[in-house]
Amino acid sequence: MKKEEILNKIIDIYENIIGEEVDKSIFTLESNIKNDLGINSVGLLYLIVDIEKEFDVVLHNQSIEKFVTLNDVVTYIEQNI
Repeated sequence: MKKEEILNKIIDIYENIIGEEVDKSIFTLESNIKNDLGINSVGLLYLIVDIEKEFDVVLHNQSIEKFVTLNDVVTYIEQNI
């Protein structure tokens, strides 16, 4: 699966969590998860759970703490699916 495909699925997951369509231009590989996406800790938890289900991966606490940008998440998924 390509990075673009993974990123698009993450955008879909994010939209499902917040319940509305989002400005997709804020979702780049360089986007900072907390600062640019405006996601709080509860939203992040939902995002993690849904990513694990969608991609059939396990995001370990050690890995999650290292995720700063969407590229970090996408790369992890790419390497673990």
